[in-house]
Amino acid sequence: MPGPATSPAALAYYLGKGVRVLSSPTLHAKVIATNRRAVVGSANASENSTFADDAVIITDDPEVVASVRKFIDRIDGIDEITEVDQVFIDNANRKAHRFVRTCAR
Repeated sequence: MPGPATSPAALAYYLGKGVRVLSSPTLHAKVIATNRRAVVGSANASENSTFADDAVIITDDPEVVASVRKFIDRIDGIDEITEVDQVFIDNANRKAHRFVRTCAR
């Protein structure tokens, strides 16, 4: 069974809700900013992640929310950042299936 990595299904859910999702190969933290809240932590968007030892902070402090939004804007221009789209999700699904088949043998 795969570990608590972010689920392609969860990414598809967020995209379907109109959420802009970015992926970084070097940033482990999950960073989320809405108009009123910021979420920063190590938990992945997956059912398996509920069994992992992860930490997340959620705040509505306007200064922290503004800082998190600035951080996201700053990393958005970096070459390694990929905007998650359906092609990204399809590739992630293929990788997940290869992992499951390899582990099942």
